[in-house]
Amino acid sequence: MSGQVLMGSKSEEKLSGPDLLEIAKDSVVRISSKLGEYGGHGTAFAYKQVMTETGSTVYFLTNLHNFSGALQLRNAVFALASQGRPDDELFIKTSVDFRGKTYSVDKIVSCKGALLGAFQHFQDFAIFSVTTDISEEVKKFALPEASAARAGETVYAFGYPDSTDLGITEGIISHVYQDHEDPLLIHQIQHSILINPGNSGGPTVNANGVAVGMSTWARRYSEKSGQPLSGMNYSVNVAHTFEICRDSDLIEEVSMESIYKHFVARAREHLKYGS
Repeated sequence: MSGQVLMGSKSEEKLSGPDLLEIAKDSVVRISSKLGEYGGHGTAFAYKQVMTETGSTVYFLTNLHNFSGALQLRNAVFALASQGRPDDELFIKTSVDFRGKTYSVDKIVSCKGALLGAFQHFQDFAIFSVTTDISEEVKKFALPEASAARAGETVYAFGYPDSTDLGITEGIISHVYQDHEDPLLIHQIQHSILINPGNSGGPTVNANGVAVGMSTWARRYSEKSGQPLSGMNYSVNVAHTFEICRDSDLIEEVSMESIYKHFVARAREHLKYGS
């Protein structure tokens, strides 16, 4: 099963870092949420493209926490409203920069109830799409139908850490978790790739060009001793992500636009009635 591909084409030959980076340049994007001077960003990557008469619809995968983090800007909405800012300055804008253009992200698909509630690391994913005028095929990493991650193999991460442009880092897989007594480790890929804030949602790719995981979190300190840790970084296993997505009872579409508009309405209501 590990050789089967859900989407895209796996390279039969090992690809070099520069070769993989060329694919990433075409399909790995920065996703940002902004409200005036407030905001943050992460990474997303294209995994599917559907051609249309006028261009194509491109589908992206990223971490859900890139959107739940945007919800934390709610307090900033209230603060700016109290300063008398107009509505268009109170609306949180989530967007991706793709092929030289900026596209708004208004709807996502995620685990049911996860965005507005507590979610585990294996549920930390979101899918969204953008409609473009792109008529040629976008270079994309392949997706595995079953877990293609193997302990000991070299993998690469692509993303936008801190305020940098697209970068690549390399490491090896330390362990591939399935079910586990520690809920943090369920369906996680532990690796030594250097990832930082901003990498979240970027692909973890093997040398055959298969995105086996998605950069999500890191363990910086031991829960037992409190000592600092290094090289304990984790990616969500994307084969399990799409296994979840195949069950319509487990996922839902969420309108980020509606949530952001609700924040503005509540801020106006708060100013009017003081509650």
